[in-house]
Amino acid sequence: MTKFGKVLAILTLFFSLMFLGFTWVNYSGGVNWQGVAAEKELISSFSFTYVPGETPTWTTSKRVGTETLPQQSSLPAAIINARKDLITEQETRIGELDTQTPTIVQRATLLLTWVTADKQGMAERQLQLMDDLKAENEEIDRLSAQADQVARDTVSVQSTTTLRREDVFRLRQQLAELRTDQFQIGEQRRKLEDLLTRMKGVNGKLKRRQDQLISGGAKPDYETDPEPPSAAAANSDSAE
Repeated sequence: MTKFGKVLAILTLFFSLMFLGFTWVNYSGGVNWQGVAAEKELISSFSFTYVPGETPTWTTSKRVGTETLPQQSSLPAAIINARKDLITEQETRIGELDTQTPTIVQRATLLLTWVTADKQGMAERQLQLMDDLKAENEEIDRLSAQADQVARDTVSVQSTTTLRREDVFRLRQQLAELRTDQFQIGEQRRKLEDLLTRMKGVNGKLKRRQDQLISGGAKPDYETDPEPPSAAAANSDSAE
């Protein structure tokens, strides 16, 4: 039995004897036993029933369960018997608690050991989580810096792309202008070739006309007239 159990048992025995003495004094002096029976401690645990007859008795029944205490010839005796039953139950409960105390202490010690180990493990886990959180924050900062750099590179690439598009548009305009100039040059060349062809035709006709005149006994114009034929004459000859 532990020290606490021993102290509790001694106090219970002391108050029980004191109460029994007080009860006996009151019984001898004509106490209001109906009032005592209605006290909270008794009325919550027992019910007292008067049984009339040739030899009247008092029946004491427990409110919890169906157990009934031995019948008594008077109410004071029934009350004293009920209090003795309460004391017996309390002593039995104290004995059970004394029996359970070592097991409870052992379990409490084991639980305290577990709690201590858990606290140590939780502290270590907390430190590990803090390290992991720090590493995650560093990784987030690194990725954020990379993202910022990528964003800046993207802006630079977009600016470069815009400039290249402007260059392409300008070069396309220049190419279109060159193609227009080339077309115009081609048209001009075609016109010049047509004019050259016509001039060659005119010269051919003039050459044939000159040959006809020479063959007819006429002298060339440059022998009689040092001035070359005028353009109007050439055109009239070509018209012929």
